[in-house]
Amino acid sequence: MSLLTIIQDVAAELSLDRPSFVVGNPDPNVAHMLRLAQRVGSDLLSRGTWQALRAERTFNAIPGNTQDGEATATVLLESGTGPVLLEGTDDLAAPIPLDFGRFVPETFWDRTNHRLITGPVDAVRWQSLVGTTYDGPERWFTRRGNTLLIVPAMQGGEAMVFEYYTTAFIVSAAGALLTRWAADTDQALLPEELFTLGLIYFFSRDRGLPFEVARADYELRIKTELKNDQPDSQVMTAGDMFGTVRHSGGTPAPDFWGYRG
Repeated sequence: MSLLTIIQDVAAELSLDRPSFVVGNPDPNVAHMLRLAQRVGSDLLSRGTWQALRAERTFNAIPGNTQDGEATATVLLESGTGPVLLEGTDDLAAPIPLDFGRFVPETFWDRTNHRLITGPVDAVRWQSLVGTTYDGPERWFTRRGNTLLIVPAMQGGEAMVFEYYTTAFIVSAAGALLTRWAADTDQALLPEELFTLGLIYFFSRDRGLPFEVARADYELRIKTELKNDQPDSQVMTAGDMFGTVRHSGGTPAPDFWGYRG
């Protein structure tokens, strides 16, 4: 599916004419749906931590507390390297990327020294660390604008990494990651049925049509997709189920199935 097929499905559901194209279409209904497709994407970004939007940022630290434009950085998304954003090429010289949404907790590491960087801490905690000239064994960080601040200071050259959730929820036909719909062939990185249901709800509400059922369908689907999307920390192996040799260490999980081989 694509932006075009999403809008066509919504039009069919609402008994409207199915458009042959979306971007640049002068039809007020189609133009409205295009705007709503962006609104649905923004709404979904705020609802939870989607695994499809996890990205990894790596950069080499520079000496001192401030990690800014002098650092060299790269990005890796689950679907490959990137992103190339519609607003312009990502600033790979800055640790905080243009598509940054929020940090994935406890993923900021100094890989060179195998040390977790704790944070982001708030302004009060940060000023306390700086004001007391903290020089303990653990490192802490905060974000100020597009800059990462770390204490104690980095020596320089350390391989740094953190994961974050990107705001680029769209991928172009060429594989570029986008934050805004730009072409009929663009596809969503999140489940497309969410966009269909969300568009039906928002369009119906904006046009004064009955929307309660559409809203309920949209909200229920969001809850279902988010629940199914979250990784399970209690993954069982065949060895857990059948009481045989396990491929991983630790205490075997409970034998829920009652099999003992």
